[in-house]
Amino acid sequence: MAAAAASLVAAGPAHAQPDSRTAPPPVVVDIQKNGSLILNGVPVSDAQLGERLSALPAVEPQPELHIREGSIVRSAQVSLMIESGKRFGFRQVCNVMTVRLPPKPPVIVTIADAAITFDGEVVAREDLAERFEAIAKRDPQPEVHFRTERGLSNQIVAPVMAAA
Repeated sequence: MAAAAASLVAAGPAHAQPDSRTAPPPVVVDIQKNGSLILNGVPVSDAQLGERLSALPAVEPQPELHIREGSIVRSAQVSLMIESGKRFGFRQVCNVMTVRLPPKPPVIVTIADAAITFDGEVVAREDLAERFEAIAKRDPQPEVHFRTERGLSNQIVAPVMAAA
């Protein structure tokens, strides 16, 4: 069982980096919003998780146990997982929270009789397709908000929106 535990620690998640030259990568348990569990990138049942975690504290140096929660995970589920890690003998159990950054501001396309602007910069009609292609390649893609002058003809607005 200790050999299996050592191989599980050695495999570790691809993104993990040891804290020092001798520390193994952390063991990562992801709790999905539907309640399913993923151990180091591999889906596992509750029973499989318990079996695998129970062998890991015997490995020296001991890996950290990182618990990551998906969106809309109940805090009771995370607390239960932290307590399980402590019960299995892990010295370091961490709740790794995902920080969600605020969304990027939208790109504002203003359509006027005299000019078209992208975020305040005047753009020629022949350059519209290129501008929209560049926006579409951004990751994550921003929202595009269209603003028009009051009373502007659909013959002017429609080609701009079609280029998007």
